[in-house]
Amino acid sequence: MILDTNVLEQMDALVARAGTSDPYELADFLRVSIHDITSNKLIAFVVRKSGVICIGLNQRLNFAKKMVVLMHEVTHVACHMDYLNTFGLCYGELSPFQNLKNKCIARQEYEANVVAADFNLPTDEVLEMLGYNNAALREYRRFLAAFERHRQEYEQFLSSTIFTAQSRWARQKLFDWRKRMKEWQDELEEMQHDLTYCGDFMTTAEIAKEFGLPRSIVDYKLEALRLRGYDLDSVELVSYKQVFR
Repeated sequence: MILDTNVLEQMDALVARAGTSDPYELADFLRVSIHDITSNKLIAFVVRKSGVICIGLNQRLNFAKKMVVLMHEVTHVACHMDYLNTFGLCYGELSPFQNLKNKCIARQEYEANVVAADFNLPTDEVLEMLGYNNAALREYRRFLAAFERHRQEYEQFLSSTIFTAQSRWARQKLFDWRKRMKEWQDELEEMQHDLTYCGDFMTTAEIAKEFGLPRSIVDYKLEALRLRGYDLDSVELVSYKQVFR
């Protein structure tokens, strides 16, 4: 799914104008009324009728989920009303925060999920839980990038010498490359082992439990961080134990 990056920018601008990122206060700033609803299925909705916009929010949600879902709906109001005006009168939410990898999720829902997760999960806390600024992890990430460069160079050398490997020079060069690659791989595995057992990092499931939210919301927060320029390719791992063992 490709996010319209203007959505994050639009919400940043809205928060700046309103002087708050609290979804209740943002709704008030947008002159949107919020109503409690009771339903076994419907989580929330946005409806526009006679020029008046209302948000319905299931009162059975706990506080943390209510704040995220409400920000989701506020994002619809701030960024997606043109779609609502064209194709219908209501956004109804039965199961917001579908799996991030769901290819069938509508663009508007994906964008609202990214924004809601981004503004409700504090960036500094999430990065700390991921160990993003940990010195050992930074060193590992640098070494991992260097290892990948060495691996590509080795493959290029291997392909360029495949027809001359019978020469003494080529055989010695290949031997030296393989020896170095083995040394780098051993060092990488040692760093991975140290990271696995240091206990300084939390999995996405553990982060979700810490905030009392579904794991899918944490996944959307990490998606937002990537879109904001954070390099999480080597950080956002489902579990260090599963990845490194």
